[in-house]
Amino acid sequence: MNILHHKSYHVYNKKNIEKVRKDEEQAAAKEKEKQKKIELAESEARLNLLRKKAGAKFLNDKPTATIEHINLFKDYESTTNEENEAEEKAKAEKLDRQLTMYLDKGATAEATPWYAKSSTSIDKYSDLYVKKSDRKKRREPIRLKDDPLEYIENKLKKEDKSDKEKKSKKRKRSDSGNSNHSNNIAELRAKRLERERMERERAKRLYLDPTEAEDHKDEPTGYNSQYNRQETLLAKQRSLSNYVGTHFWNTQEEYFDYTGQDSEKTKEINHDALYRAGETANGIVTYTPRTLIYDLKGNFGSLQKYNRLFQQSVDIEPNYSWDQGITRIDRPVSKNRYQQELDRMDIDYEHQMNTDAVEELESSVNNWSDFNRINFHPRSINPIVTHQAEDEVNRFDNYTIGKEAYTENEKEAEIFDNSLRLFAEECDSLQGFHILTDVDDAFGGFTEGLLHDLRDEFGKLSILTYGLSDSFAYYRNERMKQKIELNRALSITHLSELSSVYVPIYTPTEKALKTSGLQPYLHFNEYSRYHTSAIIAAAIETNSLPYRLKKNPITLADSISRLSYVRNTRLATLSVSLPFMKENTNSLPLLSHVAKIEKEDVYSQTIVTRGLQINTDIESINPLQSTFNLETLLPLPDSYPHILTLQ
Repeated sequence: MNILHHKSYHVYNKKNIEKVRKDEEQAAAKEKEKQKKIELAESEARLNLLRKKAGAKFLNDKPTATIEHINLFKDYESTTNEENEAEEKAKAEKLDRQLTMYLDKGATAEATPWYAKSSTSIDKYSDLYVKKSDRKKRREPIRLKDDPLEYIENKLKKEDKSDKEKKSKKRKRSDSGNSNHSNNIAELRAKRLERERMERERAKRLYLDPTEAEDHKDEPTGYNSQYNRQETLLAKQRSLSNYVGTHFWNTQEEYFDYTGQDSEKTKEINHDALYRAGETANGIVTYTPRTLIYDLKGNFGSLQKYNRLFQQSVDIEPNYSWDQGITRIDRPVSKNRYQQELDRMDIDYEHQMNTDAVEELESSVNNWSDFNRINFHPRSINPIVTHQAEDEVNRFDNYTIGKEAYTENEKEAEIFDNSLRLFAEECDSLQGFHILTDVDDAFGGFTEGLLHDLRDEFGKLSILTYGLSDSFAYYRNERMKQKIELNRALSITHLSELSSVYVPIYTPTEKALKTSGLQPYLHFNEYSRYHTSAIIAAAIETNSLPYRLKKNPITLADSISRLSYVRNTRLATLSVSLPFMKENTNSLPLLSHVAKIEKEDVYSQTIVTRGLQINTDIESINPLQSTFNLETLLPLPDSYPHILTLQ
């Protein structure tokens, strides 16, 4: 888009005709005066030339006498002081001998400087001037003064040392006080049980609010890893961003009306901004999301790369040279009841979703693919080939590991060239990119590698990055907690530099819910990613509406520029009021854990409301606010958790 400049002056304007005439007269007068000066200078030059040839003398050719002062010490200045000159010469020679080493004068003990002596002669004096600690530091490699890993190691050493001292003191006290009863087996067993109970209480205080644990202890255990200890290690590596993305795309699919009876759902929204039209090898017309989904191997669950729409028409049996038979040891992940109902609906269009299968989602969701409703394009499904989901040896939990994994993954799969570039070239006018990524583990470093490639290939396009963190991230030990905090710090530093705007988001908590005033209308489990990701997805989906409108849309770059107060603001926050109540002025803060501030100074913000009447007075006269209102409600598919209530 080219912006044409406004031209306020035109020569054919009646008001400017007289001005043009005067300008022409002034220009002619200046030119005439300039020509007159040139002719006068030429005539004077000719006269001077003729006078010189005739031998005429000019008045200014007379010699002028110079006026000088009388020097009374002229004879004294001509003489020299021989003694002074000799002293100055001796000083210069002495200084020259100190600074210059002459090879032809011999190497006497007095004339040899310190830097010309052999190393053996000065080794005996080196210990007098170099401390032992300094000599050790010189032999060590150069280290950074503010190395975060060194700080973490030193802190862990101090804590281990203090723990050992405490344990040794307790052991001494117990041995001295109970020496007479050490052989009592029942008493020893009671002490062991008491220690185990104290450890369990300590773990609850670290990972759970005790009041919340008591409130939910009678509920049936399901996918929630907080109450099912056997699933903790498995669930903690699930991608929070893919949970949010699944809710996001399920919401987009709910906009579509396949019956043609309800046109109100799509009258305001342009779905071509996020979807692409295509055709399969069998000639089936498709309309799939324009997205790339990354996750570890094993985290895709029952989701297959080739779904029902893109299955090959003919199954070609591979020709193996091995003739002793092949046994497959990997088994496909079984689908839950909700996914089985979706498969039946794809085959039988008259089949209706079973309500029991929808209600079972609260206890049957173990992965984000368990409540997915979308048939993605095969190029959208991209497993990371370098790591496995349940690999305890090669863990995917370090920022640097994520950067290396992206490089290795691109060498192996070439997703950027084969998938992303293909989706980008299909667009008539590409606005930019949406990035949803986890920042508690190695996905922050993985995203940095992706952003570097995007900046190299699409340098001028806008990139909106959402960095997602779990407010109740699982900490196995103190070192793991420090590693997660370091991953978050590195992500917010590097990803904000490569993005147009970086929005850090934490999963909502019940504490934030109580301060927002939405507690009577919103009930969710703060430890459930299935619940918290649904709230975040609703906020992100609503925030993206201004550049997905059919009428009077703004671009992604314009939406970002409205948030940039001084044109280089790269950090923003996101809040949501779900549901929106007219009498409620607060919203649910999703960024409550990053910084605690008593007073908010808002320099610019964008407010998007939906479900209100167009004539309602929601427009703001504040120039720092951009307000958008849509009549279209937030569609809630049957996969959305039942967390909203009206009183």
